Amino acid sequence: MEPASITRGRAFELISFWIVSSFFILGAAFGYSFSSVSISEISFVPDCSLAASLLNVLLFPLLSLVIGYFVFGFVFLPLASFADGFLISFSSGILLRAGELRRYFLICGSRLFSAAVFILLASYSFRSSLSLYLASAGRGAVIPFSRKKLFRFLLAVAAVCAAAALEYWLSLVI
Repeated sequence: MEPASITRGRAFELISFWIVSSFFILGAAFGYSFSSVSISEISFVPDCSLAASLLNVLLFPLLSLVIGYFVFGFVFLPLASFADGFLISFSSGILLRAGELRRYFLICGSRLFSAAVFILLASYSFRSSLSLYLASAGRGAVIPFSRKKLFRFLLAVAAVCAAAALEYWLSLVI
């Protein structure tokens, strides 16, 4: 490989990480500002199944990986990142303003834990979908999936499973 292609690839990776995380932070800011709406009562019945906890934690990371294999994923991944940040901070803000600290830890604890995993996976998915778009436009090549990325992906899967187990355990304890 040429040194210019390594530098360009690293810059492409950093730009994709910055775009996805900035949309996540923007969504979190909007979610926190909209959570100032007064809520009279929160009725929440926790579901104590491990499968429901895994689906709750795995929803946005799985969405980012699926969208990343399509050409127009680079348009929808920042929107998914915005929605994820909005939902986390909106539900956190409402529960904390209502004084429901136990329910806050039950609902938002594992999601806050897995938010970094979502940003990591979404940035790689954003990069791959943008490279697919450039390849279809005839201006670039598809970036292969290396061992380093596979190791990061497996670490992200382990972190998501740990977050689901944490949510399941919290639903039993609280």
